[in-house]
Amino acid sequence: MLRNTIKIIIKYPIRILNNMYSKYIYKNYTKRDHYTIHESDKGENIVVFAPHVDDETIGLGGTLLSLRENANKMILVYVTDGSSSTSHLDQSVLIKKRRDEGNKVGQFYGFDQVVFLDEKDGDVCSNNDGLVESIIEIIESSMPNRIYTPFLIDGHRDHLETSKSVIFACERIGRDIDIYGYQINNPILPELINQVYPMNDEKIMEKDKAYRIFSSQYVMGFGAFNLIERRQGEVLIGEYAAEVFVKASSDKYMLMLKSLKNSGFYPEEFKQISSEYNLIPALRISRDKKLNYTKKLLEIMG
Repeated sequence: MLRNTIKIIIKYPIRILNNMYSKYIYKNYTKRDHYTIHESDKGENIVVFAPHVDDETIGLGGTLLSLRENANKMILVYVTDGSSSTSHLDQSVLIKKRRDEGNKVGQFYGFDQVVFLDEKDGDVCSNNDGLVESIIEIIESSMPNRIYTPFLIDGHRDHLETSKSVIFACERIGRDIDIYGYQINNPILPELINQVYPMNDEKIMEKDKAYRIFSSQYVMGFGAFNLIERRQGEVLIGEYAAEVFVKASSDKYMLMLKSLKNSGFYPEEFKQISSEYNLIPALRISRDKKLNYTKKLLEIMG
C-alpha cells in the first residue's frame, strides 16, 4: 500500500526527469551517418522468436503491423511458458493466461501460425539440444527469408539464450539467414543500429492496443518503451518514433556472439527497463561496458 502511494506521488516528477534525461542522453550518443529504413520484400517468409509473450510487441510491434502487407507467411515462436511472470495468479492459471494472450497477439498481427516451445520461464538454455532441434525444425519447415530475435546485448538471460539458440540452429543447418536483432528492455546504442522502422502517432496508438492484450503483466509500464522509441525516432531519423534493429547474416551473428563471450559479457550486468520508475537506472548502469561491447561488435559488422 505504501509503495503504491509513493509511486502515485512521484509519478509526474519521474516522467519529467525521464523526458529530460532520455533527451539529453540520446542527443549525446554517437550516431551513424545514415540509417536504412526497415522494409520488407514481397512474398517473404518471416519467423519471429519471442522469449516471452509481449517481447514481440515491445521490440517490433509497429513493424509487425506493416510486415503482414508483404509477407507470404509469418510465424511467431514463443520460447518460454510464461510461468515466472510477476502475477497474483496460480502458476498453472498464469501459464494458460499467457498462452491465451500469445494467441490473441498472433491474431492481432495476422500471424499464420503461433508456436509455443514451453521452455521453463527464466531457464532458457542454448545448451539444451532439444530446444535447438525444435528451432531447426521450425526454420527448415518454414524456410524464412528473415528471422527476428532479441539483440545479443540484453539484460535478460532468456533473451540472450533464445538468440543464441537461434544462431546455433542456423549454424547446424548450414544456411546463412538474415537475422534482425530487435530491442526489448535494454536499448541498443545508436552507433550499432543499422535499420529503423519509423512510427507516427497513429502507429504508436495501434501498438498500444496490442499492449492492452497483456493483462497478466500489470506490473509492466509499457509507456517507458514508447518514450525510448520517441527518442530514437527524433534523434536518429527526425521522425516521431522508431523501432530499431541490428541486421546481419547469421554467420556474422555467430562471430558477434563469440566476441561477447570472449569479452566476458553476461546479461545481469545490465538493468532492464520495465516501467517509467527504472528507466534512468537502466540507461545509466554499465553504460561504459555497453559502449565497449558495441565497439567490438562494430568491428565485426563493418
